Amino acid sequence: MPSAFTKTFDTPTYKGTITIPLGLYINGEHVDPVEGGSIEVVNPTTGKVITSIAAGTKADIDIAAPAAQKAYKTSWGFKVPGKERGRLMFKLADLMEEHIEEFAVLDALANGKAFKTAHTGDNRGAISVMKYYAGWADKINGKVIEVGSVDCGSLNHPY
Repeated sequence: MPSAFTKTFDTPTYKGTITIPLGLYINGEHVDPVEGGSIEVVNPTTGKVITSIAAGTKADIDIAAPAAQKAYKTSWGFKVPGKERGRLMFKLADLMEEHIEEFAVLDALANGKAFKTAHTGDNRGAISVMKYYAGWADKINGKVIEVGSVDCGSLNHPY
């Protein structure tokens, strides 16, 4: 069972405790990497190590890729109609919104940005994008929408 990172904050912008699993997420569960490696997460504003997270290798990919392929063929992929995909994406957006403060404080800690920027800009923007694409899930009629590198500032999104 992988370890978790827990931190309590008592700042003017956020008061609370966050707990984040540090393992790899493969086949629906957090697991330790096969070869046991880790990567340090450094707060760029202080240069101090916050924690270490699991580092996957080819051995982990050899487990994760077939698990993802099986999930796609059996419980996702073409087995899930657009209406259900949209419902699940809206549910994810709701969960993101429900936990926006935790995401923002973690984003601020790990990336050295202001809490307000992480909260109001980055996380609100991510929620808006998720809702936008959730709204399209039942409207593309089986067509694949290719999404590559996109400059979101040039898109006409509702945020």
